[in-house]
Amino acid sequence: HRESKHWAIERVVSMALIPALGLGCIYQYQFLLDNLVSALLTYHSYQGLCQVVTDYIHPIFLQKAARYLLMAVSFVVFFMLFVFNVTDVGVCVAARLFWKKLSINQNEEEFEE
Repeated sequence: HRESKHWAIERVVSMALIPALGLGCIYQYQFLLDNLVSALLTYHSYQGLCQVVTDYIHPIFLQKAARYLLMAVSFVVFFMLFVFNVTDVGVCVAARLFWKKLSINQNEEEFEE
C-alpha cells in the first residue's frame, strides 16, 4: 500500500512539472511560479535519487545514511533556488536565458563553418 501511494505521488509530481514548466516559460518573473517549479524539480530529483539509493546501496544503515544526506542536500538545493528566485531573475527566466545563449552559440558555430 505504501509503495502504491509513493508511486502515485511520483506520477503526480512528474505530471505537474509539465504545465508548471510551460507556464514558467509563458509567464516570466512570477515569484510563486518560480518557487513551484523549484519545489517540483527538487522533489522530483530527490525521489529519483532515492530510488538509486534503494537499488544500489545494500547495507540498510548505509542506505538510511545516504537518504538522510540526500534529504539534507535537497533542502539546501531548494533553499538556494529560493534565494535565487528572490534575489535574481528566477529559475524560469534563467532557464530561458540559458537556452537562448546556447542557441546563439550554436548558430555562431554553424556560421563559422
